[in-house]
Amino acid sequence: MARVTALERGRAPIDIPGTLAWLGQRTIVGIDTWDGTVYTRTAALGRGRGRISLRATGRTGVEVAAWSERALAEARPRVRHLLGLDDDPRPWLAAFADDPVLGPRAAEHPGLRMPGAWDAWEMCARAVLGQLGLQTGTHLRVDGHACSGLQDGREGRLVRLAQLRERHREL
Repeated sequence: MARVTALERGRAPIDIPGTLAWLGQRTIVGIDTWDGTVYTRTAALGRGRGRISLRATGRTGVEVAAWSERALAEARPRVRHLLGLDDDPRPWLAAFADDPVLGPRAAEHPGLRMPGAWDAWEMCARAVLGQLGLQTGTHLRVDGHACSGLQDGREGRLVRLAQLRERHREL
């Protein structure tokens, strides 16, 4: 089965390539990868498992690729949140305009956004894993299991974050 794609657009000004690069600098082995152009992450959506890929199309667009129409439909709102595509930067640009330190920087990079997360649980897990990485000075590998049925023929690893979430509901 061929991968399916959709184009998502963000509210301007926005810097999709910069946001993807920022995410790419924070990948966790077994969850996501960055090749300098395409950010790819493992995902379990519905009953399917595979990879979601994001590629910038200019400054305001992102091509989202998934393994099925259903996975693509479920991934699109998560991608919009992850990249801040619906955020309106005008209020914070106006708020920073008079600040002598932040004003010039905000004006120089008006498309910067605070990236979101795939979901709330992953945001918390990344915060903890990120701190562990900073403390140990290592790039982290998250234990997972082989992700079967990937259309590109490569063996992948699907992180068991959903299983961990079920075991640790108190978080």
